Amino acid sequence: MFRYVRLLLVCTLCFCALVSYGQGPTTYTKEWKTIKLKGLNLMRLEVPGGWLVREGYGKMGVVAQSTRMMIFVPDPQHEWVIEGKPKWEYLKLKGLNLYRLAVPTGWLVREGWGKFGSEHDINMICFIEDPTHSWVFK
Repeated sequence: MFRYVRLLLVCTLCFCALVSYGQGPTTYTKEWKTIKLKGLNLMRLEVPGGWLVREGYGKMGVVAQSTRMMIFVPDPQHEWVIEGKPKWEYLKLKGLNLYRLAVPTGWLVREGWGKFGSEHDINMICFIEDPTHSWVFK
């Protein structure tokens, strides 16, 4: 039994080596790209399988102080292209206002209290997977 398990492990390792043969490492930029939005800018960094996204209010010096969190947005083909002037969509709900932004594989959603984009605004961003953007309200 042990011999068969060892043989299976060796075959699996050989298969993985063959699949990855000739595929060198992918080079990514070290530069955060700004997505300018009304009220709350986002910063994104291309990483394997998608993007790291963080919030920021403006120049890098201010961003470092105002950044509260960072999330991963899956986008294996890196299809997220910023065209025109993207906007947070305001969702007025009972008890809590939300804003959402369409991304290739779903939505970025942030909560909002008070004046949109103010320094005292609570900005928690999460990612909701919805590749077909079927999230609609009645």
